[in-house]
Amino acid sequence: MPDSKFWRITEPILLGTLANYFVNYIFSSGDPGFSITEWVVAVILCIIITEINRVTEAHLEVKLGWTRSPSKRLFHNLAYLSLSLLFVVNVIGNLYLIAKGDTFYELNEMLIINAVTFCLILILTTFRWAAQFYFNWRQVENSLVTANAEYQNLALSISTSQDAIALRKNRKQQLVKLDQLRVAISRHGFTKVVDADCENFIYDESLSSLMDLLPEHFFFQLTRNIIVHRERIVSITPDAHGKIAVEFLDENDKVAKAVVSRLKASSFRKWYKRSLTRNT
Repeated sequence: MPDSKFWRITEPILLGTLANYFVNYIFSSGDPGFSITEWVVAVILCIIITEINRVTEAHLEVKLGWTRSPSKRLFHNLAYLSLSLLFVVNVIGNLYLIAKGDTFYELNEMLIINAVTFCLILILTTFRWAAQFYFNWRQVENSLVTANAEYQNLALSISTSQDAIALRKNRKQQLVKLDQLRVAISRHGFTKVVDADCENFIYDESLSSLMDLLPEHFFFQLTRNIIVHRERIVSITPDAHGKIAVEFLDENDKVAKAVVSRLKASSFRKWYKRSLTRNT
């Protein structure tokens, strides 16, 4: 909570002033006087009460936070507050009267003093709780706004990196959109990639890593060294031993042939049917 030091000083002064005023008001039948000595004593007693309350709340915040069990936290707070009030007002207060040489308060007077002080400190404590909850809520809201902005930037970065890929052409790196790629063929230790305009590029990583970046509903890895886009497939025909012969347009825009293995034949058929459905 902001200005906690200021509130730590202000709270006992305000509590002592109000308690001293209302108690004198009740005991003096509506004509409260003012004694600097009584006011100082009231403030000192309230300092003890508020400090005990502060230590108790710090302890409960660790052992029993508001978010874990609000009802138990409230009950324990009020219980400790009542005990500290009884101790300070009745024990320390009476010790002060003994040291001063005054007579003890009567029972009804003690009840009034305890009730007035308890109500006032409860009001001030509730106000402090409300202020603390509000500032905590604002901090959480600001954190969420910051986290959301960071998430949006990260998502945009990931989206941008996944929508385009760095390819090499004439020793220069270029970003090419993934949806523009059509064929990738690995030969002689490097991977050649062709886009929709039949421009040739070189991909410096493995063919399998390229396949991980491509949208699977458009691309299929026919063999260990060929990835093809649905649009480049010319025909498919059954081959021996459950294999599938696929004719496609290669990097030179010429019809080439690849054989899908028996192990991948079933997944190729499913992919091909799905891609046809998407295209229609």
